Amino acid sequence: MKKLKILLVFLFSLASQAQSFAFQGQLTDDGVPAKGNFDLSFSLFDFSVGGKQLGASILATNIQITSGVFSYPLNFPATNIAAGGRFLQVLVKASGAVSWTPLTPRQEIAAVPIALYALSGNVGPQGLKGEVGAGGAAGPAGPQGLKGEVGASGAAGPAGPQGLKG
Repeated sequence: MKKLKILLVFLFSLASQAQSFAFQGQLTDDGVPAKGNFDLSFSLFDFSVGGKQLGASILATNIQITSGVFSYPLNFPATNIAAGGRFLQVLVKASGAVSWTPLTPRQEIAAVPIALYALSGNVGPQGLKGEVGAGGAAGPAGPQGLKGEVGASGAAGPAGPQGLKG
């Protein structure tokens, strides 16, 4: 059997955190971009491996794929998407074929920040403080400061040697 691979790209259209998004991918057959009509099955899971399927699968039949590229709109129930930690499993087969090929690994579904917090809408949470940047060049020396107060007297030092007699 030929090996199928897929590159997944998710374009989220999450206005007000809706659950609909456009799914785009690139399908290859033994390293060559796939061409022809294919059936695709999309299922939502709560874990990347194993786990429980959330809701019904979405079946896309007779999807025309040219140069390996395809797009399909997906619309899962909001309750299945909103909780986060969701993974999309994609199965593929040539139209009319019997057996499905699972494309691995499952792809994590994560909203992009702009979809969760609009620029003029909901205020997002405060982000983490960034790392301190590299230090800049030293600046010019400042002006001389004022003369300080006289400090306390210290202990007397030792006597010096006797000088020459004159």
